[in-house]
Amino acid sequence: MATETAAIHRTAPHGDVRIGLFIPGYVDMLFPEVGTVTLELLEWLGFESGYPLEQTCCGQPMSNSGDEANAAAAERLFVQNFKDFECIVGPAGSCVKQVRHHFDTIEQTDAVQHVRQHTYELVEFLHDIVKVCDFPWAEFPHSVGLHNSCSSIE
Repeated sequence: MATETAAIHRTAPHGDVRIGLFIPGYVDMLFPEVGTVTLELLEWLGFESGYPLEQTCCGQPMSNSGDEANAAAAERLFVQNFKDFECIVGPAGSCVKQVRHHFDTIEQTDAVQHVRQHTYELVEFLHDIVKVCDFPWAEFPHSVGLHNSCSSIE
């Protein structure tokens, strides 16, 4: 996996956008392969990706339970880890929503605003921002179901 100091770089067809890879705790603990393939996909598409080694959590569990002090600490750490990336991309819609819409317990500095405005869920980033519309090398011969929970709808 690429690290903050040793990111893998390929010629980026989408410009020199440096992505901060945000892997939420539950993905790291329960589905670590999702983090690995997220990094591989971004690199295959030509993006330089950095993984801040000090990242932990977006603060959503604390925020949802009303623990503003610990939510604020997690939010400050998140911003510290990701403020220098052009985009922050993660494979978790609810965590991205937390960053964009609920980082309210900390002072709204320029760094906080940058992180809030440039954090994307992986599919959103690929479809809406980068405009990837085809994966000619990929095969997926399965049917899938999608459930947009009420908390993920903006």
